[in-house]
Amino acid sequence: MKTTILTILVALFVPFASQAQVVNGNFEDLNDTLPTNWYMGDFGSGLKTSYVQTGTYALAVWNWYYYAKGFVVNGDKDALQFGQMQGSGTPTTEKALRLTGYYYYDTTGKGTNIDTALITVAYRKWDSTNLVYDTVALGVKHLLATTGGAPIAFSVPIVDLAPGIEPDTVLIYIQSSLDGFCDVSGNGNCLYLYVDDLKLETTTGIIDAMGGFNQTKMYPNPTNDAITVMAETHNTQFQLYDLAGKLVNTANLNQGDNKLSLSAIPAGIYMAVLTENGKVIGREKLVKQ
Repeated sequence: MKTTILTILVALFVPFASQAQVVNGNFEDLNDTLPTNWYMGDFGSGLKTSYVQTGTYALAVWNWYYYAKGFVVNGDKDALQFGQMQGSGTPTTEKALRLTGYYYYDTTGKGTNIDTALITVAYRKWDSTNLVYDTVALGVKHLLATTGGAPIAFSVPIVDLAPGIEPDTVLIYIQSSLDGFCDVSGNGNCLYLYVDDLKLETTTGIIDAMGGFNQTKMYPNPTNDAITVMAETHNTQFQLYDLAGKLVNTANLNQGDNKLSLSAIPAGIYMAVLTENGKVIGREKLVKQ
């Protein structure tokens, strides 16, 4: 399968947000039967004519062989490590506020331990000294099961982790589930995620896409060991993700101040997410020293 480096049409520099179409973000441009500018695994991904928002095709990823996750990513397959958020990505010098699109998540045929599908957007900068990519902005979205027969809109807010530092690439990674499984009595495939009409909403001078937590407080930040998170209600959940979008810590919070130990987590930059009754109420960059 031949792949090319995905390019993005970047919005004009204007003082308000504008839409920039991700090249082949509607998955209508094909190379034989595969979408150009996207790398797809040999199993667990493909083009479908079901749950299409516009045009003929939507991109689909699904669990195969009961537990193996399907994924797609923009970029060079030769730079891709299977199942990891790698690849050359899309050349760009402007961070976006959010990634938008439409999705349908069919969990028919699921087994136990069902969770969510995953979309991750990472703006990266090549570190020529250490020969690694640094993630300078990050967005992580968990997509819940849908009902009905039509795709629904989604938005992935992107948090600026390094204000003032321009990226050189943006990577979009789409995965069928976190740790869901298929019913063993079925054909081994389940958890079908359909995605269509991806766009990046851009602006000039992004400082922080979320502006910190709403209705909560988290301190100290940076931290050496523990943090205190204040929750307004008793049904608030704290989640912490690393720069690859992996969940590294989670806790159910009580109303008031909650002290959380981070001693087992390596030093680095993370994204803290608070949810209330399953709805995201805030995100913030957290630095562990």
